[in-house]
Amino acid sequence: MRVATILAGVMAAVVVPALALFTAGETAAAAALVLLAGAAVGSGFVPRPLLLPLLILFAGTTLGASGYVGYHGYQLASAITVTTGPSDPPEPVVLERAEEKIEAVESDAAFRVRLTEPELVALIQEGLQEVESPVRRVDIEIVGATDDQPAGASFRAEFKSGDVAATGELTYALRDGGIELQIVNIEAGAFSVPGFVRNALEDLVEQATDLNQELIEHDVGVQSLLLEDGALVLIGTRGGGDVLTSGEIVAGLTGRAAALGSGAAPLEERLGPGEVNDVLAPGDRYYVALGDSLAAGVGGAELRDGYVSRLHRQLELRDGRRYGLRNFGESGETAATLVRGGQLEAALDFIAENDVAYVTLDIGANDIIPHLSSVDCEEGAAAPACAARIEASLASYRETLSGALDRLVEAAPDATIVFLLAYNPFSFGSDIDFERDTDRVTGELNEIASGLARERGVLVADGLTPLSGRAASATHMTETPPDIHPTGAGHDALAAAILDALG
Repeated sequence: MRVATILAGVMAAVVVPALALFTAGETAAAAALVLLAGAAVGSGFVPRPLLLPLLILFAGTTLGASGYVGYHGYQLASAITVTTGPSDPPEPVVLERAEEKIEAVESDAAFRVRLTEPELVALIQEGLQEVESPVRRVDIEIVGATDDQPAGASFRAEFKSGDVAATGELTYALRDGGIELQIVNIEAGAFSVPGFVRNALEDLVEQATDLNQELIEHDVGVQSLLLEDGALVLIGTRGGGDVLTSGEIVAGLTGRAAALGSGAAPLEERLGPGEVNDVLAPGDRYYVALGDSLAAGVGGAELRDGYVSRLHRQLELRDGRRYGLRNFGESGETAATLVRGGQLEAALDFIAENDVAYVTLDIGANDIIPHLSSVDCEEGAAAPACAARIEASLASYRETLSGALDRLVEAAPDATIVFLLAYNPFSFGSDIDFERDTDRVTGELNEIASGLARERGVLVADGLTPLSGRAASATHMTETPPDIHPTGAGHDALAAAILDALG
């Protein structure tokens, strides 16, 4: 009898904490485990007349808890595994409105998109039509921040099994220009879901609420995410193409700089063009370049006029040996698209497979310039709405560049890595507010980049000073249409700046 009572107590100490885990949380489960385990051990010392009642108590508790867990556990298991049947279709008019808002960024270098709760639900339901998922419908409620509590969102997910609904609270976090879903609390049916089941449900709900696919399709990097009452506001830039440096954008900005100064004396080429007129030249040791349109050589008549090819030639002369060249630069690249778009990954793969002596990186101008063309910045960069955009962009840039540099330094510990600071393409040497604004913003961008680079032992090349006041002569800004990219002389100055940083 005593042995049977102890065994029954052990069973109760297993089953009842499991029930507590699913219904009351991990703390209650731990308390139940300690209490019942202690009772099971203590049953070895109780008087014999008390053994039968204690045995009945243990057995009854175990059977009851097992039945409860079994019934509701079956419902939960069915809810997250049954994928047959349709999901609720989106409301056509609302879906069209939401898609129009997102598609509008295709023609905007910088964007601010406000999606209401019904529009978010419509996008979610549209996504559910295209995937195999146990989720039938997801509804979201968004509450803006108040003096008493931060902004937040809650959701209700209904499953195709029809027996269970999941409710909970969620937040979004930004990482490398994308959105990551984080579930704070979740309940499913009778259960308060513990961590390991929450992860499974989190994957399902994230699949339903994920906006990243839409963002990737439109080559969008999110720099700020705000929760307002009943709406989600996304601020960011679009990368990976010519839109960030298109003639229309630059023309609009240049038009605001009406009083162009004569600027500093024109640049004279110090180094001369490179020899490699391609993105790849074979070799036993390599110089690898990453970055945006500057690294891609845009602005020069041909690739050999770009700063990468010019620097490549000078490195060979400087070191008295031949180097291979691999240029990964992409026009329109932002820090987010550098990481999420594949350029960084491709470069890291190349570095892992080859002997690399030098690495250069320029990135950041396209994170900032597009916002200057927005309606929010028409009154200047100090205007509250514009300042908020710039602040969000710089914060996102800092986080994304930090991770990119970490990975680059880890991948190429024996290489000399140089970060090229951005120049201000609107620096004409004029005394107007717009030029002062862009000088300040460019300075803030460069301060972030130089700080992150130096913390990691990365050399910093001053690409700002040589072109300051020389937008009229060192870039194509005074041409029709205007173009922010350097002339051959401008690229030459950037290559020289990197060479100077190498010492």
